[in-house]
Amino acid sequence: MLEICKSLLIEAVVIFRKWFLLWIVLGLVMVAGAIALHPYDVTISNRCLETYHEIARRIADEFSMWGSYRTGSLIICATILIAGLAFRRRTWQTAALACLLSVSLAGLEADVPKSLLGRARPCSGLHDGFYGPSLEYKYQSFPSGHATTSSATAVALVVALPPVGVPALVGTVGVMWSRVYLGVHYPTDVWVGGWIGALNGLVFGLAARRLSAKAGGKPAT
Repeated sequence: MLEICKSLLIEAVVIFRKWFLLWIVLGLVMVAGAIALHPYDVTISNRCLETYHEIARRIADEFSMWGSYRTGSLIICATILIAGLAFRRRTWQTAALACLLSVSLAGLEADVPKSLLGRARPCSGLHDGFYGPSLEYKYQSFPSGHATTSSATAVALVVALPPVGVPALVGTVGVMWSRVYLGVHYPTDVWVGGWIGALNGLVFGLAARRLSAKAGGKPAT
């Protein structure tokens, strides 16, 4: 498995360098969208609070649980990896490890600005703004970690293992909705988090496809 991870990292670097301009363009799309959406953050969050319903809250809680790195992404990756080992499917193993690398790297990329910028969460009771470096929960709004990890997981699997990735992608939409509905993130937070995760997922998903193609999709021996 370590050899597969090493090969995935090498392929990911090759893909990133080959399509560097594309990643720049997609990054600019993310920034432009965030700038356009930001003025509506407070209005949308307040509207969610006004439409609060207990049943909807419970559904949102379930989506948020599966959007977490520990209770969602790691379980999905582990399940696919175990199945790949059990059925000797190298393609599944590669997809699972690509997903794990994608979500782990994306999570780190989201955690750094989240701690440095210190945006107050909608539920904090504080005026919307960036309060500077902080590890306190109420200042951990931007970007959304759940949106990042769920998106990284889904996109990597959509590219590397579509039958699993498609339903995971649908679930990601639910995760993003849940974070805004529960008042723990603004729309801009989930927008940026989703893009961070998607870009990582795309790179590692393509890396997994290239690696599987080179191996001929043969069962692991």
